[in-house]
Amino acid sequence: MIPIKQTIFSDRDNGIVGNCWQACVASLLDMNLESVPHFCDYPSWPENYHKWLYAKDLVSIDFVCNNDYQLCHLGYHIISGTSPRDRSILHGVIGLNGEICFDPHPENTGLLEPEKWTYTVIFPVRK
Repeated sequence: MIPIKQTIFSDRDNGIVGNCWQACVASLLDMNLESVPHFCDYPSWPENYHKWLYAKDLVSIDFVCNNDYQLCHLGYHIISGTSPRDRSILHGVIGLNGEICFDPHPENTGLLEPEKWTYTVIFPVRK
């Protein structure tokens, strides 16, 4: 995992979508930021994201943990949840064994409401 900071920050008033997800995917896949599309900047982003992964023989799966916060996955993964800067925006960070280990935002403030976090794991797929 190579930690890569995001370069675009969400601004709802001006219709700007931050690129934390792009930075998280680039970090997990040891790629530079420019090699990964800014998926979330498009309404069809989930479909485009999954097609892009599949073309690279990868697939991602989301997990939601139970209320006991039991570990969902060992290894690196993306955790998405409520942004501490704007509670109406989702933010993505890198997790290791269920805990935040890297925040691509320069403020490094992580996520709020851990009971609502979603864990995304990227796996190789066999075609």
